[in-house]
Amino acid sequence: MPGSSEHELVALVEGSYLPLGGTSYIHYISIASMDSPDQCVPAQWPGERRLSTGDVLSCELSTSFGIDFPGQLLRTFTVGAEPTPLYKELHAVADEALNRIEALLAPGVTPLEVVEAAAVIEEAGFTTVDDLVHGLGGGYLPPVFGSRTGPWSRCPISGAPKA
Repeated sequence: MPGSSEHELVALVEGSYLPLGGTSYIHYISIASMDSPDQCVPAQWPGERRLSTGDVLSCELSTSFGIDFPGQLLRTFTVGAEPTPLYKELHAVADEALNRIEALLAPGVTPLEVVEAAAVIEEAGFTTVDDLVHGLGGGYLPPVFGSRTGPWSRCPISGAPKA
């Protein structure tokens, strides 16, 4: 909704599931201009920035119904405009990384294999600034690791080459 602040958007999100018995987990939201972005991941603390045409709204939303049914949604929306070439490319690379990871996941697959499946990120000239993979269910659970060049790249669990 153009004109809405990040605070108002968080209230809208919570208001959609709390009355139905949902539990509040995570509701991170960031607003940035597509022409000069200053946010790369949804912010953990909402601000007063208001949505305008040409903005991008990124969100990480998690909730649960009872203790056995958690879910998480990460999405990016453009506001009143088509995505810029950069956002189109970022989305295409993210889709390809997700497709490669999903095609690989099975019992016995190692974190290093998942990191290598997502190498399309670095091949396109990008990196990650947050987790590539983490567990969810009653909390933020292992495994937790990132891409070859992201902040987790020096973490032993990633299996990625040391920088």
